[in-house]
This record gives sequence, structure tokens and C-alpha cells, in this order.
Amino acid sequence: MNRQPPDPGPAYITRTGLGIIAAVAMSAFVLVGGAKLTGLKDNTDPAYEVTQVRDLRFLDGADGSVLIIDATTGDTVSTIAPGSNGFLRATMRGLVRQRQIKGIGSEPPFKLVHYVSGHVSMIDPETGASVALDAFGQTNAAVFARLLKEQKS
Repeated sequence: MNRQPPDPGPAYITRTGLGIIAAVAMSAFVLVGGAKLTGLKDNTDPAYEVTQVRDLRFLDGADGSVLIIDATTGDTVSTIAPGSNGFLRATMRGLVRQRQIKGIGSEPPFKLVHYVSGHVSMIDPETGASVALDAFGQTNAAVFARLLKEQKS
């Protein structure tokens, strides 16, 4: 016996389906309107204007330290002692891991960026990855912000 299911006939949108579509569309309007009313900003906002950028390279020292090199001058900006500064190490380890996956070495510099708004980010132009350092608290962001302040004018 070869049974086939009955033909369902032409497809129609039910009232429930139409209600769901209308609810999704209305939600989109409410979300966009809410973003406009509350002043939600995008990255074209002047607050995201860059005030300072420093190109940095991070190298492992033989003793477990991390050498932070100014990529423009070649000067050593800072040396992080072995076992210290876990936030900086973890942040950079994550960014370096993405480079390793893509076969990118340690030669291209990372960009440490300070914005008019006061936010600080570490950006990897090679992978497109970035870390908004302020998201981890001001104390952690200050670890990186010091690297900007150590730059000679």
C-alpha cells in the first residue's frame, strides 16, 4: 500500500501568523524609536573620535615577562614581570590567539586607542578584533591607559 498524505491545498497566512509578523514589525519600530529617544549612540558619534593612538607590540621575554614595545620608535614602553598583571596578559593572550589561528605573527602592531569620551580600546588591525577595555572596569582600563601616558610627546 502506497499511502500519501492529503494535499494541504494553497498556503495561507493564518491570523496567528499575521499577528506574529505585525508584532515583530512593531517591535522593530519601538526599539528604533527607543534608541533615538534615549540617545543611544553609534560609532559615528563624535564621542568616538580618536584622541590618541599608540602602535604597540607585545613580546614574550625569556624569563616569562612581557615586553611592550612602541612599534614606531622601537623603544621598550614597559616590561611586565612574570606572573603579574593578569588582566593585561589575558587580554593580549586572547588577541594573540586569534592571530595564531589566522597564521599571523607578532610583527604587526596592535593599536591602543583613546577616544574623546575617555574610552580605551585595544584593536588588532590584522584580525579586526577589538577589546573595549572599559567594559572590564576602570582599574583594568587604566592598566592600558598608562601605556598611552608613557608615550613621549
